[in-house]
Amino acid sequence: MGKEEYMKWPGKMKRNPKRGNPKKYCKYHRNTCPNIEDCYELKNEIKSLIRRGHLKEYVGGDTGASSSQQQQQQDEAQAHHTLAGVIDVLAGGMPSGGASTLALKAYARQFNIQGPTPKKSKPDDVISFSNDDLQGVLVPYNDTLMVSMTITNYMVKRILVDSSASADILFNNTFEKMKLTLDRLQPIDVPLVGFSRVIVKAEGKIILPVMVRAEPWQVTRMIELLVVKIGSSYNAIIGRLTLHTLKATISSYHLTMKFPTEHGIGVIRGN
Repeated sequence: MGKEEYMKWPGKMKRNPKRGNPKKYCKYHRNTCPNIEDCYELKNEIKSLIRRGHLKEYVGGDTGASSSQQQQQQDEAQAHHTLAGVIDVLAGGMPSGGASTLALKAYARQFNIQGPTPKKSKPDDVISFSNDDLQGVLVPYNDTLMVSMTITNYMVKRILVDSSASADILFNNTFEKMKLTLDRLQPIDVPLVGFSRVIVKAEGKIILPVMVRAEPWQVTRMIELLVVKIGSSYNAIIGRLTLHTLKATISSYHLTMKFPTEHGIGVIRGN
């Protein structure tokens, strides 16, 4: 290892005869080291060099981790570009959970996975609901809260928001309409409990940028979605994990979701 200009070299260490193996000399610290393989400072510097695009001749160009990170970065960049299309109502049939509103809500709640609940973050601004938020809502009603969000560079409508669902679901029909390929999916071993308590196996999981937007408010987060191959009248289900990530608060009575942004509290009305 030469003294490359792009490396951050530490100051020369004072030699300690009681420390280190005299037969092992570390060129990075210019001193003997107890165990060169466990030199965390050198490992961290090598990782930093790789992230900055150096050492390409020593690093495989198609590692799973790096390609996955690059794909996520490309997806996040695409989310801020022109929309590739709009995904609206899925064609065909009754909703998978039955026709009634209660059945639909029960259907959404049955997609549950075991896992730690994220810690709640302290909101930057106070989020509240009032009668002003009922504008355009005809009461009484029994509607569920459905919103539109941008996933990658597609405007996806008919997304069910249910804070009792612990999994975020992207249905396979929507996955295909977004022109995503199966090789993007990562395997998942945790089964989902589907309708009628039947175990549903997810096709896999995928991390995609999800943008919640209502001018002038918008926020984008990378969200892990489970791809499920069953029929549904929804394009996706957003559960409490994404709501926590967005720091969003919903009111089913007002059919409204609110979330903090750099420009104040964003407001999304149900559609």
